[in-house]
Amino acid sequence: MAAIELIKENPLNPTALEFSGHIEKYRSPVEAMKLMRYFKTGKGQYGEGDVFMGVRMGQIFEMAKAYIHMPLEEIELLLQSPIHEIRTGALKLLLNDREDLIHKATGWMLRSAGQVNRPQLQKFLDKYAATMPRTLLRYSIEHFDKPLRSHYMGLKRAG
Repeated sequence: MAAIELIKENPLNPTALEFSGHIEKYRSPVEAMKLMRYFKTGKGQYGEGDVFMGVRMGQIFEMAKAYIHMPLEEIELLLQSPIHEIRTGALKLLLNDREDLIHKATGWMLRSAGQVNRPQLQKFLDKYAATMPRTLLRYSIEHFDKPLRSHYMGLKRAG
């Protein structure tokens, strides 16, 4: 089923509720357990309390393409979700926003995520840094050492 088919109410104004319902279709308890171990969500661990549905990042990013017209107010609701994958989807929606303040806020969120799990942030940046708005990238790598910041700032779009 195509992602766009799941946006029933108004494809030019999708809601956080529609996004959450759509992502629910990809839920995997087995994958959720793996993610909970990886992100160390147990008592006293750095990811304590984070909730996972078990949706793969590729599925989230592909699904997010159908929601590019989601209003900022709805994306804000997604960012408040206790569910990791829903917040990740919200960040993906903000990644290519044209507003400079959104770039700063998204970079700040990525930087905060990197304080919890630096390898995961670097994996994300390895994939997207070349195409990210520069302000967003600068904010997200602010706590990296100078050589690593230079590496990511030096990545350019192909073509």
